[in-house]
Amino acid sequence: MKRLDNLIIALGTMLLVATLPTNLSSASYSTPKKVMTPQIQVVPILIEYKGSVVDHKLWRAMIRIESKWDPNAVSKKGAIGLMQIMPEYSKLKRGELFNPDKNIKEGIRQLKEIERYCEKSYPNWKYTPDLRRIETVLAGYNGGITRLIKNGFNLDKMPTETRGYIPKVIGEYKKIEQKR
Repeated sequence: MKRLDNLIIALGTMLLVATLPTNLSSASYSTPKKVMTPQIQVVPILIEYKGSVVDHKLWRAMIRIESKWDPNAVSKKGAIGLMQIMPEYSKLKRGELFNPDKNIKEGIRQLKEIERYCEKSYPNWKYTPDLRRIETVLAGYNGGITRLIKNGFNLDKMPTETRGYIPKVIGEYKKIEQKR
């Protein structure tokens, strides 16, 4: 199954990176530059994670909210790139997080890791409605999985920033769904 996961991630990110402005493909990812918003072509991904809420619509919505499609974005807290990855929680080196392809793959890896943990720990996860599962995964991504577990998966106990982040991503997710 691991091999299939890599194939799906590669397909999704290749579609995205291929649509980024050409000045990004040869850019040095250590120096922030002014970036044009990419033109995204909606290309259906035929293979999805069976039973997963982590799909191209979710990570596209997250990127829109997290970085507004700027691969050189760095937050006040130090999160880097399109998916605003915290270097201390990443398997990548800091400089690699500015690479759009690697950043997206790392973000998806982290989302899947959070989702797998929820599958094991959240009561009746597989019977939980998709929207609630997406909100829970987003809370773990933005507010931290440890905090989410400590709070008993109660989203109301997550930080104010996380409680505000979730509806923003869900709103963007719904816009992407409506375009299909």
